[in-house]
Amino acid sequence: MDTAPLILFAQKVSDSNRLLFADLRRLQRILPDGITTRAEAEVLLSLDHLTRLDDAWGPYLAEAVARFARSGSEPPGLNPEIETWLTRILQATQPGTAASIVRAIGREGREMDERLTALVRRPARRAENTGQAASEMR
Repeated sequence: MDTAPLILFAQKVSDSNRLLFADLRRLQRILPDGITTRAEAEVLLSLDHLTRLDDAWGPYLAEAVARFARSGSEPPGLNPEIETWLTRILQATQPGTAASIVRAIGREGREMDERLTALVRRPARRAENTGQAASEMR
C-alpha cells in the first residue's frame, strides 16, 4: 500500500494536536482494510500522544492493532516475530493504550509472552514523562 495518504493524515492531525470524529472517519477511508503493515501500525500508534483524541480513537486503535497482530499469526499464540515487535513498540505508547491492545488480542484466547502481558500491568507514566516520550516519538 502507498503510505503517503496515511503519512499526510498523521502530519495533519499531529500539527493540529487533535484527532476528532471526522478525522477518524477519514482514517477509516484511508485504511479501508485496516492496518496491513507494521509501518502503518507504528504511524497510528505515534498519534496516541495527541492532546485531544475522539472517544472512539482508543477502541479503534486497539482493535486495529490487535487485528493486525492476529492476522500474521496462527492460533493458539502470536507469531514470535510479531510478538517481539509489538512488545517493543507498545513500550513507547501510553500504558492504557498498550493494555487495551493486549486485552484486544487476548479476547480471542491467544497465548502471549509474559513480556507482552506485563504491559497491561505497568504503571501509568507521570505527566512530564508522557510529554517527553511524545516529543521523542516525533
